[in-house]
Amino acid sequence: MSKRGAVASGVSWDTLVGLILGIFGVLYLFHVWPNSVVFQLYGDSVHYNLSARTMLTKHFYTYWGYGPDAQVTPGYPLFLVACYWIAGHLSKSPNAGMHLAFIVQLLLMAFTASTLYWISRRALNRVYAAIVGLIWILYPTTHGAYGQILTEPVFVPLLIGFVWVLLIAMERQKRSWWFVAGLVLGLAGLVRPTVFPLVAAGAIALLISVFKSQADRVVAVFTRNFISFIVHVVGYLIPLVPWWIRNYVALHRILLTDTDAGNPLMFGADPNFAHDPNLGRGLTPAQQEKLGIHMAERGFATHPLAELKWYTLDKLGLLFGKPWLVTSPLVVYAQPVLVVIGSIGLLMLFWHKGLRLVPWLTLYLLVTQLPFLPLPRYAFPMMPFLFIGIGVVLQWLVGGILRRRRT
Repeated sequence: MSKRGAVASGVSWDTLVGLILGIFGVLYLFHVWPNSVVFQLYGDSVHYNLSARTMLTKHFYTYWGYGPDAQVTPGYPLFLVACYWIAGHLSKSPNAGMHLAFIVQLLLMAFTASTLYWISRRALNRVYAAIVGLIWILYPTTHGAYGQILTEPVFVPLLIGFVWVLLIAMERQKRSWWFVAGLVLGLAGLVRPTVFPLVAAGAIALLISVFKSQADRVVAVFTRNFISFIVHVVGYLIPLVPWWIRNYVALHRILLTDTDAGNPLMFGADPNFAHDPNLGRGLTPAQQEKLGIHMAERGFATHPLAELKWYTLDKLGLLFGKPWLVTSPLVVYAQPVLVVIGSIGLLMLFWHKGLRLVPWLTLYLLVTQLPFLPLPRYAFPMMPFLFIGIGVVLQWLVGGILRRRRT
């Protein structure tokens, strides 16, 4: 048996354990299926469903349904279009499209456990890396999330997939992996545009390798890495350029993301939601964005400490204090414990060469979310990284106990 623990077939133990986790996730999530799938649409899910059906029937992209717009990026509606189109050729049931979307989302969420395992193995042994995947599978919000017509069941697997592929690209320094990393990031950005700036992560990683190279090889390494970064950017642009072209043709303007920032920014500038739900009623998204910025500036100018508390401690409590979609008292009480332990583990990873990217990425996601509306739903994409942190703490604690017993 090789040092990497290859089985007789040549498949590594890590690959095998990761796949077993994914298969277990599929079986377990199908087991909780009846209590997780929601066919009743509400909130944003109404508009995502309308967007997909409008593209199928009227062949233009919209969120509000009145005509072409760019309220949200089209990644998730396009995913629904694919599911609805396939299901429409297989069944005449009115819910067949959503049913297929839920099944695909279940598979994506289940195999996210495999990806989390493979990421965690860079810092943890197999037992604790497997625990990370199991926490993700058993976390009740995972059950509820795949049964929603919302972006999270597609965005989270893409985000975790991007981290995994980027780590491989950084390790192997092959342009094919840099291309795939860019492609996955572009797809994730098409679903949730807050990740667009993460293309800089590839540039930073490649520059670090240049600085670490020997003096006589700096030029050669820089040239090689520059080409790798260009390949990375090309992969990143492939999903996005059609969206940019569409916006210019349909809306006659250059728009790289969407127009949805105004509403969550405005409500995020309202401490403790004092004016909700009448705040900004009748305003356009651009006007809501200006109002949100004005409210934040006024708050910091008149009550700086209270405003700072709102944008930090208060919003952190609202984001992470309760789990999304879950009301069980046991899970509600456990949520802060999971977050605190996971945060400690992520802090520890800042000093781990193999997974230093994970806490930095979590910090980025947190910072970009704090200006906006603080809902548990928007903290959900950060939970997988906190679960990695829990695995780090568990391995450190158990390892310390075992070392003391030996001495």
